[in-house]
Amino acid sequence: MQVAGSPTGILVYEGKLLPEAFQHQPIHCDAGPNVVRAYPISNNGAGYKASIINILKGDLDRWFRPADVCVAPDGSLIVADWYDPGVGGHQAGDQVKGRIYRIAPKGNDRYVMPAMDLKTIKGSIDALKNPNLAIRFHAVQALQGFGKEAIPSLETMWKKETDPAMRARAFWMLMQIPSADHDRYIKQSIKQDDTQLKMLSLRAAKYLGLDPNPIIKVLKNDPDPQVRRECIIALHHNKSADAAALWADLALQHKGNDRWYLEALGIGADAQWDDYFKAYLQKVKDPLATAGGKDIVWRARTQTAAPYLAALAMEDRAALKERLRYFRAFDFNQGPEATRSLLEIIAKNNGKDRMVDRLALNSLSDAAVKNSAQAMKALKQVVRDVYGTRDYIDLVNRYELSEEKGPLVELAVSKTSNEISRGAVRTLLAYKEAAKILEVMKGADTSRAKAMMMALSGVGSTVSVNMLQDYAMDEKNEFILRKFAASRIGRSGEGEKRVLSILKKGLVPEALIPDVVASVSGAWQKAVRIEAASYLPKKKEELVQVKKQITIDALNGVKSIASNGKIVFQSNCAICHKVGKEGYDFGPALTAIGAKYDKEGMWKAIAQPSEGISFGFEGWNVQLQDGTVYSGIISSRTKTDIELRMPGGLVQKLKASSVKSMEQMKSSMMPEGLIENMGIQEVADLMAYLEQLKK
Repeated sequence: MQVAGSPTGILVYEGKLLPEAFQHQPIHCDAGPNVVRAYPISNNGAGYKASIINILKGDLDRWFRPADVCVAPDGSLIVADWYDPGVGGHQAGDQVKGRIYRIAPKGNDRYVMPAMDLKTIKGSIDALKNPNLAIRFHAVQALQGFGKEAIPSLETMWKKETDPAMRARAFWMLMQIPSADHDRYIKQSIKQDDTQLKMLSLRAAKYLGLDPNPIIKVLKNDPDPQVRRECIIALHHNKSADAAALWADLALQHKGNDRWYLEALGIGADAQWDDYFKAYLQKVKDPLATAGGKDIVWRARTQTAAPYLAALAMEDRAALKERLRYFRAFDFNQGPEATRSLLEIIAKNNGKDRMVDRLALNSLSDAAVKNSAQAMKALKQVVRDVYGTRDYIDLVNRYELSEEKGPLVELAVSKTSNEISRGAVRTLLAYKEAAKILEVMKGADTSRAKAMMMALSGVGSTVSVNMLQDYAMDEKNEFILRKFAASRIGRSGEGEKRVLSILKKGLVPEALIPDVVASVSGAWQKAVRIEAASYLPKKKEELVQVKKQITIDALNGVKSIASNGKIVFQSNCAICHKVGKEGYDFGPALTAIGAKYDKEGMWKAIAQPSEGISFGFEGWNVQLQDGTVYSGIISSRTKTDIELRMPGGLVQKLKASSVKSMEQMKSSMMPEGLIENMGIQEVADLMAYLEQLKK
């Protein structure tokens, strides 16, 4: 489903017309790589594993876009194809063609609608066996209408059918007839050899609102982990007196080698971990003695597990990378006991392993760290260790370490990276230390002054833009540095708005206009670049260089070289897209883009990016309370935190409380007019390179 995947319609095929490999298996459409696939499934512990069989694939016609699949009454597959050059976002190149495919084995060319008699019980039973959902729906309604008269025929189907799927349909139909002996059928289901039919008993009890515990007591030691998984899930939010003991019995059978089973235990114990884990401890005594017990401690969401987690996290005989998950588990297990355990880890470590301190500190609340002398000592040591990194900026901000003002100034001008320098300046501004920033900008060291301006220009707050503007307009400053400051004003979202505003109001000296305009030369919005350029002190006819328009027809006449296209990609596209491990994770990955688009679709995606913004890659303008404006893609959002992904792989973490407003962009964050800066040969080579990316 990744890279070029665009999953759409899905079903489980329960017909007989297709070969056995497809029977009772999921089948789904994937419009991105132009394919309809089956996923033959086999059991894997308490879960499943699957292989892939392609049924219909558009290797020769890249416009094939399978959107949905269903089973016809005769057992053939019906596939809807919207037939379009592109997929993803809202770009639709064809509004009229579309096609319907029927898939059947050779010799079944004619579509024959099976006869359907819903006026009789026999006819309704036959309809219940049909692979088409619509016909089965009518069959269910008819059988419900017959009521108890249908019970003998359904019982016969339940007892004598050889196909477990047909038996399951009869069983479930009996569950929907009020006068049927539900308890008897459920007891029969428990005794079946077929695993799926055993599990039906638990699902039926839930459907009917019955107590599942008597069934769980019978099935809890079943040799098949699939059955035991179903028992565990049936204990989800089960408030009965014996639920915790039943869960503990099932948990004892986890051997540490089945993640599906472990996650089922997590679902079963949800919101009742305190009682369930205590019941488990009464039976197991030492949960750290086995791999299964360690797993359950890691998955537990109860304070009772915290001391055990701490013991696992501090197990010196295991490599730290193997213990990382135990530290991470504390993030899901907050509370007084967890805090005590984490502080104990720091005390026992006593500075020997700084990574252990970092992990423990990361899981503690800010208040817990500040209230512990031992934790604060560890924090200051860690801060020194990570100086010059993003972690350093995060720690200084998180714990409000205002004593770091001096090191922050040095970091801002160190040119370690734009992200780090910018973060250092942003933190200084948060501490109301604009004077320290200005001191460097007005100092005698020109290189430090320029470095500070570069860092300041990426902050994007009202204060930072004001500082650059004020410096550029102050005639007391050196002219060469004023020009440099002017060239940095528009390097942020807030800066772009400011540039257009001061140009419109005539606030920029003529000598600085070219520099101010140049500051928005990298703006992703073409309109910003054009409007700013209109204020350049040149004749209007000189503002626009007329270039020959590149069209798909023109490209078809150019002999392209894919290897050269890779160089074009690295120069123009890798700042936002990845191919394999190369490039940055901002826009959609292009590793298999050639399997998703034909040449026309590829062209539209490049030339008209705003016509088809891929889902999940919509841009947002986020304005903070201090006026800072960030533009990017939201990669994570919770009640307290927002993570914004920006071009070049930069990630900005924001506190939700600091956000003033959020506005979704109407245009793509892929720069408009990107190809205007390329020659037709470069575009042709780029297209050739992208087209050959298939996996």
